[in-house]
Amino acid sequence: TFTAFYGLRPSDFTAFDELRPCDFTALDGLRPSDFTAFYGLRPITFTAFYELRPSDFTAFYGLRPITFTAFYELRPSDFTAFYGLRPSDFYCFLRASA
Repeated sequence: TFTAFYGLRPSDFTAFDELRPCDFTALDGLRPSDFTAFYGLRPITFTAFYELRPSDFTAFYGLRPITFTAFYELRPSDFTAFYGLRPSDFYCFLRASA
C-alpha cells in the first residue's frame, strides 16, 4: 500500500501522472486546498479523504469511476461533486447531511 505523505506536503504536489495502484491512499492528515489527486485514470477503489477535507476540493475534472464515493463522513457545504458528466450510479453521500 503506497502512501504519499503522512505530514504536511507541498500545495502543488501531484501523486501520479500515469497509472497508480488500486489501494493508493493520497493523504492521511491535513492536505492543501489546491491538491489534485489524479490528472488521468484513477482506480475504482480510490478514496479521496478519510477525515476533514478542504471546502474547495474538486474530486475529478475528467472521467471518474462509476464506484466513486465522494465522502464517508462530514463534507463541506460548498462541495461540488462533478463539473462534467457523472455516472448514473454515483452516490454523493452515505450519511444524511446536517
